[in-house]
Amino acid sequence: MLGLGAVGPELGQALSRMGIAVTGFDALDRVGGLEDPAINELAIELLGRDMALHLGATAEIEEDGECLPVAANGKSASVDKLLVCVGRTSNLDRLKVERLGVALDQDGMPPFDRETVQVADLPICIAGDVDGERPVLHEASHEGRVAGYNAVHEPSTPFRRRAPLAIAFTDPNICVVGETWDNLKDRDVVVGEAGFDSGRAMIMLREDGFLRFYADGATGGLLGAAMIAPQGEHIAHLLAWSIQKGMTVFDLLEMPFYHPVIEETLQAALTDAAGKMETCTDQPAGLAST
Repeated sequence: MLGLGAVGPELGQALSRMGIAVTGFDALDRVGGLEDPAINELAIELLGRDMALHLGATAEIEEDGECLPVAANGKSASVDKLLVCVGRTSNLDRLKVERLGVALDQDGMPPFDRETVQVADLPICIAGDVDGERPVLHEASHEGRVAGYNAVHEPSTPFRRRAPLAIAFTDPNICVVGETWDNLKDRDVVVGEAGFDSGRAMIMLREDGFLRFYADGATGGLLGAAMIAPQGEHIAHLLAWSIQKGMTVFDLLEMPFYHPVIEETLQAALTDAAGKMETCTDQPAGLAST
């Protein structure tokens, strides 16, 4: 298997659990689109239980009779079939966008407004996978609605983008929400973290997993998160909604958390972040005064 972004780990793990020997190669040293080093390290360990992973070097493929030898950085595998999961590109060449009379970027993409999806000042909208921004269904649907509205209204109306949300349906789920670690690591952020080694996860025998979220160091405003977690898709949605609503660590700690549920790990990570915050208050975190 070539490519270990989102689809590669999903299909590779599924095939492995069906009894097929799988080896994954990727030129990057990360899997599932992860940038957070702690989450990426654990994800590699957990996925490595289902398939061999060779990362950080470009794979070279040869043909040898009915087999395909694949090698990268001294690691090799002889395979019967090759599954290539290396992303997709927009078929802009079929649209003849060079005829629009605007400068195109290195990928052949015309300039467009991310909130109106209008191309330059032209009566043209660009939406969905074709723009290459966030090639997932719910984002394409949003852009399509914006494009449809602005196609029949003048002037174009900007619509706020939703909080970024990416989920790889591996087991456990790999999720990235909001701003990514590479964009935040040099800023004043507080990291709240917690493992899934207590409560519901223990009952389910699903303790393998880790959650890290990032908050503004001064205000506690939620900025982003990464996790590999059992039922992580649900925690990812909660965090995406909270980020979009501009909530803080302290706002979320005032919310109810039942016991025993997977969401208690989020509560633990929030408590961890609250203890690291520069903001001082005499009121205990998680209690709202009347």
